[in-house]
Amino acid sequence: MHRFLEFDPDPQLPGGTSTKLLYSIVDMNANNSFGDVKSKNQIVIEKHLSGGDLTAVRHANNIDWWILDLDAQMIYITAYNDGKWPQPFQTMQLGIPMQYLDDGGSQSCFSPDGTKYARMTPVPDCFFGF
Repeated sequence: MHRFLEFDPDPQLPGGTSTKLLYSIVDMNANNSFGDVKSKNQIVIEKHLSGGDLTAVRHANNIDWWILDLDAQMIYITAYNDGKWPQPFQTMQLGIPMQYLDDGGSQSCFSPDGTKYARMTPVPDCFFGF
């Protein structure tokens, strides 16, 4: 998973803005184990996304992954990778909405065992976890 970053002239969202969540597939067994790109820059989600909150955690089956990202309304977007892309995504509302999309320093992560999630932001009253 990776993002597409473009300049957004909207005065409410100044500067660069992540507008697409993308995926690429690399076959690491191809090319004498040097790898080969099989699919590149495929769109999973196309909307304004936070600049620092893309994170992933291994699924309980220890094979697949849950991928989380968020937009300005604090709606978390999940994608489940079972090897068949693109996957439909789900949304859920957590925390309080931000006044603007990118708060200039937020970060999200899971605990190493995947049981806890936290988000840090310099905006007051926007820290939460579950």
